[in-house]
Amino acid sequence: MLKRHNLLKRTFSGRGRRQARMEKIARESYPAAPIVDIPFPIVDVKAASCVDQILASSEFGEADRFFSAGPAIRRGLVSARSQTLFYSLLRNLRPEHAVEIGTFRASTTEAMCRALHANGHGVVHTVEPVVAEWVPHIIAQWPEPLRKRVRFYPMNSAAFFASCRIRSDFIFIDGNHDFEYALFDMQAAARIAGCGGLMLIDNISQPGPFFAALRFCRDNPAWSEIGGSLSNYREGHPFDPRRATIDGTDCCILRAPDHFSLDSHPVGQTSLLMTRLREISIEPIGKPHGTLLVQCILRTYADPPVEQTVERRIAIEDGSSQRIQFDPPIVPAVENAPFTVELWLSWKGAEPLKLARSPAMADSLPWPGQ
Repeated sequence: MLKRHNLLKRTFSGRGRRQARMEKIARESYPAAPIVDIPFPIVDVKAASCVDQILASSEFGEADRFFSAGPAIRRGLVSARSQTLFYSLLRNLRPEHAVEIGTFRASTTEAMCRALHANGHGVVHTVEPVVAEWVPHIIAQWPEPLRKRVRFYPMNSAAFFASCRIRSDFIFIDGNHDFEYALFDMQAAARIAGCGGLMLIDNISQPGPFFAALRFCRDNPAWSEIGGSLSNYREGHPFDPRRATIDGTDCCILRAPDHFSLDSHPVGQTSLLMTRLREISIEPIGKPHGTLLVQCILRTYADPPVEQTVERRIAIEDGSSQRIQFDPPIVPAVENAPFTVELWLSWKGAEPLKLARSPAMADSLPWPGQ
């Protein structure tokens, strides 16, 4: 027992020394520039030409000089020009939530936080599994107003997306560049993307992200690209540094459809932790005619666990808002046990069913950690 106690004591002492050394290195080697006013061009981010307008503006050149000369760029893997573009887009989008997959040493994270600080609202959710130990020490060097704009997740993207309960209008994907992992990140990000939101994918000169983006767009034709990087494929050049069409970057930008759409292929929504299921509400666009098929998978996490399924068929004829009510409300099979609802939807109609926003369920709880 004494030997084990001494071993644990040495282990924790070693961790303490390591953390102190990392804190010292971060303080000396990873400083942050002070908060200053950074100019940005005002554009219509819904326009197909918004990126071209940003790059051609005089404000972009001024902002680019700030990010190129700042200390943060020396610890970044993303170009200063890319960071300036992200800053300009975020200033115009003014999102409540921005997501970054792949923090590394928080260089681009800092640029994004500067944009949200200047907006006066919003949070950057940034995810890093590999060098996660370094990130809190680096963020600690930032001015306090920037620190308030970031939430760090020391985990891989699968764990993050599994517990993510936000909608984001700006998602930057710069994680594992293998095809399968990059494609997963895009598919998972699409589930939390807001209508008309932007997904930015880095390193498309590399085959993994590039061909993953091609596959994603093939499988999700309602998404569109800003620019022509994905169509800029030169046969016989699988490793192509000239692939990106946004000058000075290695990224492509995809835009989510401006509405939530349903057809005959079932679409699932992220499971929600709930106290009970009282109703599901949807808001159609136009005057669709057809039948909405709804399936709810209800899971009560007790001992033993209980799984149930409830289905509804709803005829929609006039396009009015629909409230699918459960009376009495559906409650956990075991009182006070954790209870989740997984929603699936399918549509039978001559045309796809367009919704103003994703379906909503009441009564949901905040997910643990959100």
